Amino acid sequence: MPPPVNVCEQAFSPEFFAAIGLRRPGDSRSGTLGPNSLLEFYYDSAGEIQNAREVPPPPGTFTFYSDGFLYFPSAANVTGVTIRLTSPAFDPLLVIGAFDTGRNLDRNILFVNDDAAPGNFTTSQLTIPVRQDRCYLIQVQSYWAQNASPTAGPGSPGRGPYTLQVVSETFATPPPPPAIQQKPEDRESGGGGDRGGGVGI
Repeated sequence: MPPPVNVCEQAFSPEFFAAIGLRRPGDSRSGTLGPNSLLEFYYDSAGEIQNAREVPPPPGTFTFYSDGFLYFPSAANVTGVTIRLTSPAFDPLLVIGAFDTGRNLDRNILFVNDDAAPGNFTTSQLTIPVRQDRCYLIQVQSYWAQNASPTAGPGSPGRGPYTLQVVSETFATPPPPPAIQQKPEDRESGGGGDRGGGVGI
C-alpha cells in the first residue's frame, strides 16, 4: 500500500511539519503554556474570542494561552488516533480540528476534551476517526485554575509545562487476499500418449 500524501506538508511545508508535527504512535511534543505560547486570547463581554496581542483586553481580564501542533496519519490504512495531553501544573484542555490542503477549516471536525476521566485534572485524551485528506490541528489549552469560571472570584487560567503524545493509531482490516485459482489439469499434455506435446515413450 503506497504511503499517503501528507496534507499537512502540502498545506504548509515539509520543514514546518517536521518542526511541529506528530506522525506515529510514540511521537510527542513538550512545551510550556505562557507568554511565549503561539496564541494569547480572551473572551470579550459578548463571549467572543479575541486575540489579546492584537486587541488588548480590559484591565483585570483573564487571558488564556494556546499552542498548536499538527498530526497526520502514519499510513494509508489508519482510521483513528488517540492523542493524550498531560500537565503537572494546570488542568489541560485538548482541542482537535482539521483543514484541507488550502488551509480551509473543516467545520464538521471538532473534538474537545477537558478531563480524561472524572476528577482527573492532569490529563485530557481524545480518540477520534481520521481521514487521509485532512491535516489535524491539535491545540493545547488550559482550563481555569481551581476549575473557577471568570466570574467565580480569584483564580487564573493555567500556565506551565505540558506533554502532547500520540498514544496509538487504529488501522483498517486489510481485505483478504484473492483465492488462488487452481488451473484445471490438462490431461492431454505431459509425458506420453498419442496426443499433446509430450515426448512419447
